[in-house]
Amino acid sequence: MTIRYSTALRNTLMTTTADGGLPMAEIFSGATLSFYSGEQPDDPDDAMVGELLLEITGVSFGTASGGAIAIPTSPTLSGFVQESYTVQSFRLEGTGGESLDGSVGADGDIRFLSHQWEESETLEVTSLTLTMPME
Repeated sequence: MTIRYSTALRNTLMTTTADGGLPMAEIFSGATLSFYSGEQPDDPDDAMVGELLLEITGVSFGTASGGAIAIPTSPTLSGFVQESYTVQSFRLEGTGGESLDGSVGADGDIRFLSHQWEESETLEVTSLTLTMPME
């Protein structure tokens, strides 16, 4: 699958900082990372589908390097699964409404050891890197 950027995110990234644009690390400072049982929507401006399984708040990224930003390794991001389902998609949403979404699975944008989640299970996100492609 492909990570898709919302219109709000693309507009903010394409605007100069003098005109209100922000670097991606600032856009997603304090962001919310949510995981869903439904498939990734065709358009990142559409609502996510399926059950909300896990929501992690306060996500932030470090300094960009090599065209990428990553979450710090400490503290570990974690949360409790709200429903027992197979996770299929995620959305990362900044505090200004900018977002990106992607797939979760064996060939997904985010991969876990198990994609069948159980209610009340604690899950940790130990690594997450956003890369801006050259083309």
